[in-house]
Order: sequence, then structure tokens, then C-alpha cells
Amino acid sequence: MLCLSRLALSLIFNAYAGVMPLVREDWQMSAATAATIQSAWHLGYLVSLFVVGILADRYGARRTYLVSASVAALAAVGFAFGSQGYASALALYGIAGLCSGGSYTPGLALIYQHVDPRARGRAMGWFLAASSLGYAAALGANLEALARGAGEAMRLSSFCTVFAKTEILSHLARGVPVTAIVRGAFQSVVARIIEMDPLDGEVVMTGGVVAHNPTVAAILADRIGRPVAIAPEPQFVGALGAALVAWQNACQLDGGVSDAGRSL
Repeated sequence: MLCLSRLALSLIFNAYAGVMPLVREDWQMSAATAATIQSAWHLGYLVSLFVVGILADRYGARRTYLVSASVAALAAVGFAFGSQGYASALALYGIAGLCSGGSYTPGLALIYQHVDPRARGRAMGWFLAASSLGYAAALGANLEALARGAGEAMRLSSFCTVFAKTEILSHLARGVPVTAIVRGAFQSVVARIIEMDPLDGEVVMTGGVVAHNPTVAAILADRIGRPVAIAPEPQFVGALGAALVAWQNACQLDGGVSDAGRSL
């Protein structure tokens, strides 16, 4: 239920992005003006993350999560039915963001408090994955399919997620095809990878991004001019590596390593 509620609340995050090209025309807004409505949500959300931490310490994570989720849902309904123009949308979406922070850190606290330690990592993974699923559902898009179907790519200059989102919203407001934007986002990820590492020798990609969007690996292979492999179950590789390191550290006794740790 916690994951389902997180998924539903994540729909609020991208709700405006999905309709922005339509309301921009109806409300006669420039691209920059339309983007400020999304920025209002981010500002409200940023403030809420600080506030819910204080509230969770005083009233408990469960109560904070339930109240925040209920108020966020009401705020989202208010935004959907009460936005009649730029000013009302700016105010209502900002309020929606202000009410949404309680669905994140208190949710993680609830998992920590009530889930068995042996299953806690998996539970947190599902909780965070529910957020991503909600973001995608709000846009109604399969990013992998969109990227593969793109005839061209819209170049994105921002690497930071927050600034890239603003840039993407600007492109949407100007009517740039979603397929071109998605392809451009994948190319931006690849450009960042190449910038951070020379990629000598054999290249193997891991992580959730490439697990669900293998086109990223294909773009990288095209850029570096040689094959790029994808590890089996790539979304779990980082977690498994961290678990192995933790196990080895736990097996170190008096400067030595136990037989169990040495076998790893």
C-alpha cells in the first residue's frame, strides 16, 4: 500500500508537464512563463522536505505521511479543477508541491521502522521504483519505445536533473516532439558518461537506466565505436557489489580476514 500511494502521489509531479503544451496555448503563455508553473512546484516541494522532517520527529512518520498524502491529493484536485489561468495555476501547483514532500522521507522512515532488516533494502527499492513508475505514468510514455522511434534528437545542454527538467519543459512548450526530447535525454546521459571516464578496454553498463532503456547502451556504442555489453540483471549489480564489500568488511577480525570473507 505504501508503494501504491507513493506511485499515485508521484503522478502529481509530472501532471503539469503532460498538459503544458495545451494550456500554454489556451492561456497564451510564453515558454518561459509556462515553465515557472513547474518551478513553483519544485520550490514548494523543496520547502516541504525541511518541514516534514520536523513534523515527523514531533508527530511520528505514520501520521505525517497520512496527513501529507491526504492534503497533497486534495491540492492536486484543486490544481486540476481550480486552475483557470497562469496566476491560479502558479499558486495551486506551488501549494501541491508544498504538500508533497511528506510522501518521501516519512515513507522511507516507515519502511525502516516496520520492515525486517533482511528485506529492508528491497522494500526501499520498490518504494523508490514506485516513484519512477508514477512519473512515467503521468506522461503516459514508454521512454525506450519513444527513443527508438525518434527520427532525430533534441540536444540537451543541462546535466543536472533539475535544470534538465526545466529545459525539457521548455522544449515541450515550443512543440518539440516528445520522441526527439527523449532521444536527446538519452544522448545527454551518454555524453556525461564519456565526460567522466575515458572508457578504455571492455565496456559493461549496469544500473536501472540501462536495464529498462537498452537504447542508452546502443547510443554509447555508436559514440565510442565499439560494442557495449549490458550486465545480467543490471539494476541489481550496484547493490550486490555494495553487499559484497560490506560482507568482506564484516569478516575482517583483528586485521585478518575470516575464511568466509576470503572466499569472496
